[in-house]
Amino acid sequence: MLLGMVVVAMAAAMLFQAVNGAPVPGPGGQAPAVGGVAAAPTAEKVRAPVEWTLSGAELTPEQVAQMSRDECRDALAQVSRARSQPDLDQATRDRLKREFDALMAGLRSRG
Repeated sequence: MLLGMVVVAMAAAMLFQAVNGAPVPGPGGQAPAVGGVAAAPTAEKVRAPVEWTLSGAELTPEQVAQMSRDECRDALAQVSRARSQPDLDQATRDRLKREFDALMAGLRSRG
């Protein structure tokens, strides 16, 4: 009988966590908000990562603004490697310089 109650309690806790995406409040924790069911977590904006390629279109300041700090650093590393290639034409060099400057400004603004 006691084992059955423990199994039911564990199943209820697992169901609560699956439905609400949060652990079951422990002793002294707050009870769920509305009618025994906690409010669903707020949805975050989902965005696709910004992909950078040497032959692709120029990276815009708007794209840089959408990047995370890690994405900025990764793109900056790629731009830096691309800028060091000796066989670049002047238009590509100019584009890479603008992208490098935009990425550096983006990193500085993130602290």
